[in-house]
Amino acid sequence: MEIKFKGRTYKLSFGFRFINEIDRTNGTNIEHDGQSINFGNGLEMIVPMLQNASIAHIGRVILAATSHYKQQAPTIDDLDEILNDIAENQGLQAFADEVIEELGKQPMTQNLVKQATEVEEEPKKKDKKEK
Repeated sequence: MEIKFKGRTYKLSFGFRFINEIDRTNGTNIEHDGQSINFGNGLEMIVPMLQNASIAHIGRVILAATSHYKQQAPTIDDLDEILNDIAENQGLQAFADEVIEELGKQPMTQNLVKQATEVEEEPKKKDKKEK
């Protein structure tokens, strides 16, 4: 999976660096005695947010998935342009669905995607049985 920005193609990587960055930026932060404690559960929250095409979470995914670039990685200042391009040319939901599909293929994230999609499908199954 790739994005293009300012004439450059960036390969999105969904490995450990991605997971670590998502947990850092989307984890639960608790302040205690003047110190911040981060509970790294951001990855568990990313799939449901992508299912809803949350623009903030799509942006965080892009930053985390390009964090493996040592130099010239997109920054938060670049996100407006990148996200507008995705919205105009592909659609935010289509892009988010593609990210979910890619996460479902990765050994380190496939179980989370499976769990998130099973949780989403349970209410649908109950609705069908009740009708």
